[in-house]
Amino acid sequence: MKHKSMRLLPERSYFQGKRTIIRADLNVDIVADKIIDDFRIRRALSTIKEISPRARYTLLVSHRGSFECPNDYTETLEPVAKHLSRLLGRNVYFLEGSVESVRYALEKLPDHAIALLENIRWYKGERENSTKFAKQLAQLTDVFVNDAFGEIHRREASIVAITKFVPSFAGLLLQDELRHLDNLSTSPRRPFAVLMGGAKLYTKLPLIKRFLRIADAVLVGTALANTFIAAQGNRIGKSLQEKKFIFKAKAMLRNQSLIIPDDYVVSPRVLAGKGKVTRGSLSSNSYIVDIGPETAKTFSSLLEKAGTIFWNGPVGCFEHAPFANGSRAVAKAILGNTKAFKVIGGGDTLELLKPLLRRKPKVKNFFISTGGGAMVSYLAGIKLPGIEALKKQYERR
Repeated sequence: MKHKSMRLLPERSYFQGKRTIIRADLNVDIVADKIIDDFRIRRALSTIKEISPRARYTLLVSHRGSFECPNDYTETLEPVAKHLSRLLGRNVYFLEGSVESVRYALEKLPDHAIALLENIRWYKGERENSTKFAKQLAQLTDVFVNDAFGEIHRREASIVAITKFVPSFAGLLLQDELRHLDNLSTSPRRPFAVLMGGAKLYTKLPLIKRFLRIADAVLVGTALANTFIAAQGNRIGKSLQEKKFIFKAKAMLRNQSLIIPDDYVVSPRVLAGKGKVTRGSLSSNSYIVDIGPETAKTFSSLLEKAGTIFWNGPVGCFEHAPFANGSRAVAKAILGNTKAFKVIGGGDTLELLKPLLRRKPKVKNFFISTGGGAMVSYLAGIKLPGIEALKKQYERR
């Protein structure tokens, strides 16, 4: 598999007495100092528990907040440190300030301590993948472990540049993500069904193209489907579409594995009111807000019979209850297929699934990825900076 060309996590004894940095993805939503969903934090625990009992200290490095807003100084990680302390049953020190002050604080910590650094994107040089900043980080550690799959597609100092200066390894979470995603391409159980939603066709187009080569059915909904519906010659009113991809969409429609909505729910407002089911062209003031009932049946039938399922993105504007019927229908079909190997990822997908998983917490053959953009890019065959950096060190060793 692809990830074997990286340095995997060594035996526990390797970390004995070594200063260790783990780059984790602890980017969680927090309201009034309360963590809304600790899924990513819990997924990070396996590597922390593996390393920390032997390391001189384990310094966790992460970010919080949107990639587009790196200087939002309300996105502190301090509540995450407190939550980690509760989950691990031990103190997790919270460190902030200059790299030099952090180095001094780390030296004072007891052996085998765990510490969490304040939001790494607040440090000058992180977003720029600065060699100078990476050298400063490297002075804090003897070993670097990348376990931040959700950020592996970013070219940042704590993901890429740091690997030039210290022995670097792929953490347990990162290995687990790649193993499950590789299985989709190398050995899917047939029939292999792919369900894709979302708003931006240009971000998902490479992935759709790749899956059309290896999957038995590629089901497309939400705004992602609008360009394909328009490519059939339909007027789609105010619905979001990407006209520059109409020609490519027409060509892809010739592939019988690509299945787009035959009927859809339309409304004059995106997140309000009620919709009506239609086919073909829309009036000029309407939006497509959900797949229609016949399409929901078609999608669900294919998903119920699948041997492997990959799902990324709801198939409608699920935030508004009247427009969530299609998404709920396909979700129930996926969760109800106990024999299929299921890989699911993307923030909106997980948000949709939360209430369903609370009612049905134990789902067989079910893997939830911590990545959104990283997962899509990896599956599309795009080279990701964090993985490439680990591969280069593997080649240099």
